[in-house]
Amino acid sequence: RRHDHQRVTRVDVLQQISAAQAALDKVALALVDAHLRHGVLSADGDRRDELTDELMTAVGRLTTRR
Repeated sequence: RRHDHQRVTRVDVLQQISAAQAALDKVALALVDAHLRHGVLSADGDRRDELTDELMTAVGRLTTRR
C-alpha cells in the first residue's frame, strides 16, 4: 500500500515538473517575442545585427537545454 502511494506521489511530482517547464517555455517565448518586436525590429544597421545575434544565441541555448 505504501509503495503505491510513493509511486503516485513520484508521478505527481513528475507531472508538476512537466507543467512548470511548459510554463517557463511559454514565458521564454513571450520574452523572445518582446525582444524581437521592441528591440531588434526597431534597431538600425549594425545594432540590428548585434541584437539579432544576441537573440539567436539565447534561442540556441533554450533549444539545446533538454
